[in-house]
Amino acid sequence: MLKKNVTPLFLLFLLAIINLNANQAKLPPLFSTPLFLIQQQDTNVFYNSGTLYVKGLKGSGKIQIFSIIGNKLHEEDVIELENAEIPVNLQSNNVYIVRVIFSNSEIKTFKIIASY
Repeated sequence: MLKKNVTPLFLLFLLAIINLNANQAKLPPLFSTPLFLIQQQDTNVFYNSGTLYVKGLKGSGKIQIFSIIGNKLHEEDVIELENAEIPVNLQSNNVYIVRVIFSNSEIKTFKIIASY
């Protein structure tokens, strides 16, 4: 029983040491934040009553909506992503993928569940 519990802890310890050594050697770290911290994001992407809301992103870009199997359902250019509201009809209680492509070619992807 002890052996099963020790293995995951040892792996976490090993990954933390590797990450620490990468920082000391000026190599890119394996993790952008320490293992024991959870990064809080200020980005909020959600769908409600026929509108996709995107909050907390800076700049301009393109928003794409895909079904869970990868079919592109909607695409729209957005000048300001800070408080974007995009009218689009999605089926309630289905899962969708929202891809935000910034003007500098950075891409962020979100999963949403459509609700009414």
